[in-house]
Formats: sequence, structure tokens, C-alpha cells
Amino acid sequence: RGEAEAAAEAEGEARELALQLDGRLVRKVVKQSVMTTVYGVTFVGMREQIERRLRELPELAAEVEAAAQPDRQYTRLASYLAKHTMSSLGEVFEPAMVAMEWLASCASAIGHEAGSPVEWTTPLGLPVVQPYHKPRRREIRTVLQRLTLSDMGTSDDEPVDVRRQVMGIPPNYVHSLDSSHMLMTASAAREAGIAFAAVHDSFWSHACDADALGALLRDQFVELHRPNLLQALLGEWRARHSCSLGRGAACEHFEGRAVRDVGDRDDDTRPRRCSQPGCARVRWDGRGGALQLPKRGNLDLDVVRQSPYF
Repeated sequence: RGEAEAAAEAEGEARELALQLDGRLVRKVVKQSVMTTVYGVTFVGMREQIERRLRELPELAAEVEAAAQPDRQYTRLASYLAKHTMSSLGEVFEPAMVAMEWLASCASAIGHEAGSPVEWTTPLGLPVVQPYHKPRRREIRTVLQRLTLSDMGTSDDEPVDVRRQVMGIPPNYVHSLDSSHMLMTASAAREAGIAFAAVHDSFWSHACDADALGALLRDQFVELHRPNLLQALLGEWRARHSCSLGRGAACEHFEGRAVRDVGDRDDDTRPRRCSQPGCARVRWDGRGGALQLPKRGNLDLDVVRQSPYF
């Protein structure tokens, strides 16, 4: 009975919040939350983002300010929206979320098992390295006090910061593709004799060339994404972080020290970092299949060329 009453109460509260928001939501309320999903935004972060946008809605302010506890009411409304926004993202953008999880799993394996920063090469051949290392701390003692100084964690001599490597790979990889698209469009515009300028993902030209630039950027997008980019990325990572002797996880040279943050066991059977150059670095067949390449979708990229908004 207690569970049933709690469920009924929660349902009634949700209905109350939904009715208060009905007809008052605009795009900007959830835009930031959707855009920052790739950056690993948490529920609390999403709630705070949405709450700031809700406070900017004049049609909602009058009603909420009349409540006994306006600040609490804004938080309740934002929590309700954040919950449903996060759940809907997993449904609507399921393939994208799967790809994000795969990138994060690979970054975790590279950081934990190989002890290396994540590196890759863009489709245009530009090498990219995530410079996230643990900060070096030094304690300085004076007559009056003790000071702890730390660098920014960018020294290659320090261990990699695996958490930042994992958090950074989805947005950084996507940005590397976006920058490739921009350079491809700029090159095509130059060949076509069209003036080109850009700020982030906003491409400009003279008004008389707007349609021609629109066609160019769509064509370059299709050319960029037609190959299986994730398959190429996995191939590069496997070549960089696999056993050059062809033995993979069965390599006989696991003689290095035990890696404390790899594996689930605390005894001597934990995986060990290889002690010989060119030997196994990442067990690509491990982690319960989390490193297996996600299945590619069936989107016809050519429809991008007919898209009025891009």
C-alpha cells in the first residue's frame, strides 16, 4: 500500500508540473542541454541549465513567483524536464549515444591498459592527441605556511588522466570531423572561385554565392562521412595499441607491474602491463564486448543534398 500511495503521489506531482509547463516551452529551454550531451553533461548540470532558461520565460515567471517557494518550484520544474530530456535523448538519438559510449570505452581501455593518451588521425591526415595528464603537485614550506603548487596537467612525463581522456574523446573527435568538413568546404569554395569565411560551424559567403556555397558544403559533408569513419578509427587504435607479434591478449610477455585500475580482481591474476616494446597494450577482445565496433546505421547520406536546413 505504501508503494502504491508513493507512486500515485509521484504521478500527481508529475502531472501538476506538466500542466504548468504545457504550452510554455520553447526551443531554448532544452537546446543547451541537448547540445552538451556529447560533453557528458550530468543530470544536475542539465537541471541547472534548464532552470536558468525557465527563469527567463516571462509567461512562466508570474505564476511561479506567486508560489510559496518560487526557487523550489523552479527546481522542481527543471528536474522534471531534465529527467524526461535525458530519457528521450536515449530513445531519439540511440545510435549516437551508443557511439559515444563506444568512444568512451575505447578511451578508458587505452588510458587504463596502455597508460597512453588517446590519439587519432583526422580524415585529412592531421594527428590529434588529447593532452590530459594528471597534474604534478609540489609542496613548498615557508616560515609562515605551506603552499601546494600544481601544473595544468599537460606534461607528457606525468600519468594520463583517464577520466579526462574519457570525458574528452566524444566532443574532441566530433570537433575534429567538423574542422575537417570546414577545411574541405573552404578548399572546394576556393576551387569554385567562391569567397569563404567561417566562425566555428557558421559558413559565410557573398549573398550572390549563398546557394552555391550551400551545395558545396552539403557535397563535402557527404564525401567526408561516406566512409566508415569509426571503423577506420578502430583500425588505427588497434594498430597503435596491439601486439606487433600478433599474439594479442595471449601474449607471453605480461611481466610488467600489475595495473591497479584494470580488471575486477585484486589478486595476482590481474592484467599486467607488458614490459617489452611492441607487445600487447590493449585487450581489444575484453571488457565484455564494449570495444566492439557499433553497428552502422542505414541513413542515405545523399538526402543531405536535398536538406533545406543544414
